[in-house]
Amino acid sequence: MRHAIGRCLLICLMLIVLGCSVVQMAYNRAESLACWWLDDKLHLSPSQADQVHASLSSWLAWHR
Repeated sequence: MRHAIGRCLLICLMLIVLGCSVVQMAYNRAESLACWWLDDKLHLSPSQADQVHASLSSWLAWHR
């Protein structure tokens, strides 16, 4: 019984650590992901894409 509880706790701990690293990875790549998503949905021209990229860069720099 103790081994089962220990294994369950270890699995829960591993899932928490994995979840945190996934969130951090997405947060660190938010600018690229947002630009890609917006371009896919709005079909931006190259000049519009540059403007969106610059705006997102400044907003994310403020956010951090």
